[in-house]
Formats: sequence, C-alpha cells, structure tokens
Amino acid sequence: MSVLEPQTGSDQLADRPTPTIAKLRDQAIIGVLRYANAPVDAIIALRVEDYYPIGNRRWFRTVQNGIERHELIDVKLENLIDKYLLASGIENELHTPLFRATLSGSGKVSSRPVHRFYVAKLARQITNLRSVHLTLDNAEHLLDKIRPTSRENIRDRAIIGMMLHVSATPREIAAFRTSDYLDNGDWCCIKLARSRIVEVPKALHVLLRDYVRVENPPQDTLLFRVDRSRGMTAANIEKMIRRWLNEIHAPRRRFALHGFTDSN
Repeated sequence: MSVLEPQTGSDQLADRPTPTIAKLRDQAIIGVLRYANAPVDAIIALRVEDYYPIGNRRWFRTVQNGIERHELIDVKLENLIDKYLLASGIENELHTPLFRATLSGSGKVSSRPVHRFYVAKLARQITNLRSVHLTLDNAEHLLDKIRPTSRENIRDRAIIGMMLHVSATPREIAAFRTSDYLDNGDWCCIKLARSRIVEVPKALHVLLRDYVRVENPPQDTLLFRVDRSRGMTAANIEKMIRRWLNEIHAPRRRFALHGFTDSN
C-alpha cells in the first residue's frame, strides 16, 4: 500500500494564506475565551468601546450575571484583538459590536454581532481540545510536524483534524463509521451523532480523503482502526495524541537538559 509523496495532498496545507478578517476575529474570540475566561453571552455583548486603554495596557469591560467587571487583559490577547481591529477597520466605531459577522462573498465585517451559536461552537472546540491537552496552536503545530509518510501518520492527521476543525471528541471519533462519511469529491459531510451532521471544511476534507484513499476501509466498519481487525478506541486516540505531543516537545526538553536556554 503506497502513501502520499512529499509536497502532495495534505502536505500542501503547510502553505497557509494570509489570515482573513474572519480568521483574525475567530482568533481574537478564542483568545477571550482562553485568557479572559468570558462566557459566550458576555463575548457577544462586547462593544468596541469595551476594549479600552489605561496607560500602555488594555482592559476589558464585561457584564456577567448583571455585574460589570473591568479586567486587565493578557498581552497575548491584546495582540490578537489589535490585529483583528486593524484588519476590520472598526476601532473608531465605539458603540458598535466588537465581534461581528462577515459579509458573504466580500469577507468584510457587517454591522451585526457574530451569532451566539458560532461563539458557542468555538467554546466547545476549545473544551474538547483541552480534554486531551491540545490547544488550537499545538493541534495545528502537530498537523505541520506529522508528515504523511505512513498509513498511521495519515490516520493520526485525520483524527487530529477532526478535533481541530469540527470539535469532535475522542469518543465520537472512535465510534465514527465509514457510513458516517459522505464525500462526492466536491464537498464532504460527516455524521458525529444521531442528530449532528457537519459540513466538513476544506482542510479537513483533504485530511479525511487522504486517509480513506490509503486505508480503503470496508463498507460500514469503523473508519479509524489500529489495524485491519481492531478499531481505535477513545483511549487509543488520547494515547496517540500524548505520544505525538511528547515527540514534538522532546527536542526542546533535551535542549534544556544540556544547559541551553533561549538566551544562549
């Protein structure tokens, strides 16, 4: 059984385009969820004026359970929001929503706040990733570092892609069957639960297509398997992710053990 050659298929995902306004907005929302620990409704209610300076630092004004809170925000979050404001050009529209929906086709921001369902989906994504010690950053880092040079690597890339792009849990992935995967070549949908059918984004579509092409699984069997006879369990998936995280971080730990630091 052959595997993908370098610079083809999923390997092309490393060539990433300049972030769109929607991508920068999502990164800023995720930053608020991660660093400010704000609930979904408080994020939707934020106005541009609620992100304000005192001295050379930025603060947030949020309302949670009817109580107004003012919080000094993390420098990393400042950077994420500043990039979004610069790209969207709304920094002077003080009384308007901070996080807005984008206009179809143009990619520019509208006057409407981003939908609550969408922010809740981002929050669920963070929670699911965190359950296996992943973040959006290190999940994307794993996809960059795991080369599609073997069946197992291609399988692992598809599994991590499902967690990253559609917020699938290890339990949902372990129960995922070939009959839950529908791909007509142009678009792809998957069924993660009895009533949860998800349209797959292009990046995940490529990862799943690569794996199915290499694995060629029989009809109506578990899609992700340890071998031809045994399906992956949720515990297998969690162990696989820990192994990749350890492998990715091992060179850094060895570097530190030899007495080197970033200042050397």
